[in-house]
Amino acid sequence: RIDAGGVVDDATFEIAPGASAWELNQRCHEICEQRFLHVLDALARDVLQPRPQQLEHRRYYSGKRRWLGAGLVSWAWSAELIDRVVRAHTLGSSPNALGVPCCIIGSEPFVITDLAIDAENASEAAGNILDMDGAAVRIATGTRTVWLRAGRTLDGRDVAPSTLARSGGLRIGAGLWCARERELEGFERE
Repeated sequence: RIDAGGVVDDATFEIAPGASAWELNQRCHEICEQRFLHVLDALARDVLQPRPQQLEHRRYYSGKRRWLGAGLVSWAWSAELIDRVVRAHTLGSSPNALGVPCCIIGSEPFVITDLAIDAENASEAAGNILDMDGAAVRIATGTRTVWLRAGRTLDGRDVAPSTLARSGGLRIGAGLWCARERELEGFERE
């Protein structure tokens, strides 16, 4: 069985609030390199003592399982959930088989690369554009507002969210496509 043997070493570390999947992956690699040297040393000295796994705490996450919508964001979600989806799908320059965090601006798919939760509660309908400040667009969600600060087209071209919105004829007060749960089921994860 895969991953059923004894534990030869482990480590715990703090996860910074707001860390992306890419940042977490980088930290895991750093820790792994450090701990691997410890394991090699224990093997060389013939003192390695594996201990049984605590199977009741073990979790398995299939690499084939995808987030509902495969990264497509619905503005009807809470700002916190949108932020988590964006961070979980943000892998830097690494290939991302899970899907990239994206939305629809006008009629264009848009990959979200930078998003920040605003302190203000959303008083407008989810998906409404509340402000366009420089490159960023402030959008109402199901709870609070968020600033969509950067992104790119599906072909990888960097484009400011406000530029894409304006080129699509969108203005403050316009509503962005707001996927409903049943619509996201068409992008099912397995």
